[in-house]
Amino acid sequence: MLFESLIPKTWANLIENSVISNGMRVPWSIWPPDLKGNDNQWSNVTKFTVHQIVQHGKQVFPLIPATHPFSCVSIQDPSIVVANPQPDISLEILSSLGLRITQPPKHIYDILQTAKNLYKAALLSRSAVHERLLQIFPNAEAPNCSIAVREIMIDYLSSAQAATPTPSLVTGISWFTLEDGSHACLGRGSPTYIVPTSDEELSLFGGLSSVMLKWDGMSSRFRSIASSSSNFAALNVTTIRPDHIISMLNAKLGAAFGSDSARADSHQWLIKFWTWIVHWVHFQEFCSQSARYSQLPLLPKSDGGIGRYWEILR
Repeated sequence: MLFESLIPKTWANLIENSVISNGMRVPWSIWPPDLKGNDNQWSNVTKFTVHQIVQHGKQVFPLIPATHPFSCVSIQDPSIVVANPQPDISLEILSSLGLRITQPPKHIYDILQTAKNLYKAALLSRSAVHERLLQIFPNAEAPNCSIAVREIMIDYLSSAQAATPTPSLVTGISWFTLEDGSHACLGRGSPTYIVPTSDEELSLFGGLSSVMLKWDGMSSRFRSIASSSSNFAALNVTTIRPDHIISMLNAKLGAAFGSDSARADSHQWLIKFWTWIVHWVHFQEFCSQSARYSQLPLLPKSDGGIGRYWEILR
């Protein structure tokens, strides 16, 4: 009873009273040390003290990063995330996004890891972070953070550097942007967005499509994940297809040209377009649907004029 109840209960109360009386963060050094390996009755005092703290919902777990006034929480709060001693994501970044995180020393964390049924907080994981971010940013809201932070978070949640990525964990939150600067949220319930696979695609079509994503916040590794057909369903995305191009061509060239400058701009654009598309993997499929664009002014001429596509079919 002494080592399993009385001493742990007294120690837990001491930690709690220190928080209340000092009104500040309690250093982890006040907590019981790692007593494992002691061949005596003290070896389990730390475990039973932690259990006392957890089961009674004591608000003694300091949040990070340290702020003033210091704030301590109970890990019976399901919004709390308990971080391991060596997380693979910056806890300061997670905290800046609104997550409430505590990071106990390793010997305390190890006890919590084996007693997950005693509390409602979550151990740090990609799924736990995603679940809480969905609550912080409901209705597909966009986090107010830099492009660099977005890239870090997208890579972290999608496990971009791992052998088995988790693309579904970037859905539901507007991490992404479109050409007009508006935010985009991937996943079911959102439009099917187009992931560009090259700079040329972005340059040619970024301003013509309302559903083409910009690369802001996307690392090269995530772009590879998002442009893989095996992840299209999870992200509700696609790469550019002939149907998309034909629709954009009709939108750009279907109406009569206006000013001479507009015609000159289109002439230059068409030169770039044909230079790109003849090397495109779906070029033959695009050509097979020429009836859908044969009336469009698609042919840049050497004199600066533009001819209709059907002229080469005669």
